[in-house]
Amino acid sequence: VGGIIGEGNGTIKNCINDSTIISSSSSWHLGGIAGKGTFEISKCVNKGTIDGGDSIYIGGILGCSSGAIRIDKCKNEATIKNGSTVGGILGRYDSSGDSTIASCYNLGLIEEVSVKNKINIGGIVGEVNASGLLIENCYNKGNIIRPSNQKVGGILGDGYSNSTITNVYNVGEISGNSYTGGIIGYQGGSSPLVNKAYNTGKIAINGTDTNAGGIIGRMNEGTAINVYNLGEVYAPNATYVGGVAGYYEGSVSNAFNLGNVT
Repeated sequence: VGGIIGEGNGTIKNCINDSTIISSSSSWHLGGIAGKGTFEISKCVNKGTIDGGDSIYIGGILGCSSGAIRIDKCKNEATIKNGSTVGGILGRYDSSGDSTIASCYNLGLIEEVSVKNKINIGGIVGEVNASGLLIENCYNKGNIIRPSNQKVGGILGDGYSNSTITNVYNVGEISGNSYTGGIIGYQGGSSPLVNKAYNTGKIAINGTDTNAGGIIGRMNEGTAINVYNLGEVYAPNATYVGGVAGYYEGSVSNAFNLGNVT
């Protein structure tokens, strides 16, 4: 389901969706511009509220990729609620190849109404499930209010595969229940690069066996360079908490924190 295209491939330019998108059942892919496909999407805007219900992959611009994509100079301005894997721009990246999300931003609130299937939430991308994605020159200003969610990040919720995230920032308040970070909530067994990233938004987490960080909630391996956090990290019941990263295995350099950590 998409505001402009449900599923397909090709080029989408200078398009706007200004109507509400509602799923009354468990759909697979919903997007403010396109539901699923291999697209080059540029200068497109979603202004319509998206209510995903029990749907799986939801994006303010594209719900899920099915091949190499480029999303450039796009923005989401509307509220997105419900769903399993949600991104302000892209719900799920699911196909290996040279793909880019550049100069995109999310202003919309991402909130939880139902409590079913809450897994991965990102201000820009909900989940990266294949290698080869570059996220650059992007930012999130929307609050993410998902207290029962597992993996929540201001830019990326959950990364299973290699990605490069550079020149990004988050100013929205990010709340979660498990792995929560200003830039990345959780990064699994791969070696991503995070470069030139900062967070000023409050990071709040309410779980106990959990990880919270101003930049990264948890990263099992990878490199973070030229990163800083100014936002408060509030996680009084969490297991691992840090101004930059809650739990981290890899290399961190040129990093600093000025945010209060509780």
